[in-house]
Amino acid sequence: MRNCKVFIQLQGATPDRDKVTLILRVSPMKLLVVLLFVGSAVVHSTERTLPGVWETFNGRSFMFVKSLMSWSEAQVHCSSLGGSLASIHNVYEEEFVSRMTEGRAWIGLTDSRHEGLWLWSSSEPVTYLGWCAGRPDDDRGQHCAVINHQGQRCWDDMWCNDHLPFVCAQK
Repeated sequence: MRNCKVFIQLQGATPDRDKVTLILRVSPMKLLVVLLFVGSAVVHSTERTLPGVWETFNGRSFMFVKSLMSWSEAQVHCSSLGGSLASIHNVYEEEFVSRMTEGRAWIGLTDSRHEGLWLWSSSEPVTYLGWCAGRPDDDRGQHCAVINHQGQRCWDDMWCNDHLPFVCAQK
């Protein structure tokens, strides 16, 4: 069981002023029953992500998250799920992760600590790199990696504050 934070805004109320915030510690089914009694209220969840599904490949689990976040926000989100942004260790994992996404997505590679020294956020050793031709180019301070650059199954460096979907991984 976890805390669910929801905003309830009654019909005709002003969105920024007239809303009630509830923090409930209930199962999703009990929350549904409560919402049925609320009736005409509009309920907005503060969850930024859609429920993802962990997919297993090569002894690891991966989850594609469609929500748009900065690289660091995505890393925090993956950590809250017991993992980190995905690390990729061979061409087979790259193909698997690439097929999960719907275009560009953050992976856990960054050189934000030391320019040109690319490290996985999971602290795993870097044993495979799938850069696109001419990448990384560090265009005006790009320090975080994405997969599926321009629809190709290769990687590019991007500005870490861009908001993109991402892939989490856990052992």
